[in-house]
Amino acid sequence: MKTCALIAAYNEEKTIKKVVFETLKYVDELIVVDDGSTDKTFSIISNIKNKKLEIVSYPINKGKGYALRQGFKKFLEIGGNILVTLDADLQHNPKEINHIINLIKDDVSDVVIGSRYMKTMPRAKVFLNVLANINLLLASGTFFSDVSSGYRAYSKKAIEKILPRLTLDRFGIELEILKACVDGEMRVGIIPVGCDYKFGKKANLGKLFKGHFQFAWKYKKDIFNKLVGIK
Repeated sequence: MKTCALIAAYNEEKTIKKVVFETLKYVDELIVVDDGSTDKTFSIISNIKNKKLEIVSYPINKGKGYALRQGFKKFLEIGGNILVTLDADLQHNPKEINHIINLIKDDVSDVVIGSRYMKTMPRAKVFLNVLANINLLLASGTFFSDVSSGYRAYSKKAIEKILPRLTLDRFGIELEILKACVDGEMRVGIIPVGCDYKFGKKANLGKLFKGHFQFAWKYKKDIFNKLVGIK
């Protein structure tokens, strides 16, 4: 069973090398998608000589959603069985990869969300996370813990089922994936994970809000029907 990891990176020259080397310890192959970085991110990863490393790159930044879709396609292309997604900025600890994939290995879940401890999450992110939870609940009728977490695991079957349903290019992809899981009647598990906010980009808060709005706009009909009680 081939376990792969996927890291979508945009201007992460300070942390990408360490994340790549740490992640390679726990997976059979690592896919890094350089989402049109304008710093040294691509130069750094392209100089890492490791047969387990697959690089996808394009010249213009297109957003996390687009980057994840390209990574999902590469995962299917190289014949992976389990895929773990994690951030490039050291928020997620690669040591928890084995922990997060266990429910898939044991055939208990098709998708696993790594739920961050709320007590360590900045207040602004807690607020956005609550809004995102409500957003997804209205769109899908299902509640999940920490819907904005990018630390997740997927079975090959889940990726094959999810990928054709995804269209959002920005941060709304995190919600859209879970909506696709509900629509596709997939089993979603939740595992607690740690998160280090010393490295995360503060500027992402605005992008997160915009991504959640784009998700709400795409699924506005579903949300409206839930609000007025139409099944």
